[in-house]
Amino acid sequence: MRARTIQGQNTGDFLGVPATGKSVEINGVTWLRMEDNKIVEWWYDCNLLGVMEQIGVVWQL
Repeated sequence: MRARTIQGQNTGDFLGVPATGKSVEINGVTWLRMEDNKIVEWWYDCNLLGVMEQIGVVWQL
């Protein structure tokens, strides 16, 4: 498992929402399952609600 944070700018359509030009930070976690030194499964999860809040599509609670 690996947790990471990536940063960027919303310069293109995102989930059907036009670009806002706003900066975003995405927190996510990656899980890998290995067999014989090879990746056989790969899962990734991130906070898309947090991204939508940052670009102003949904209100922060």
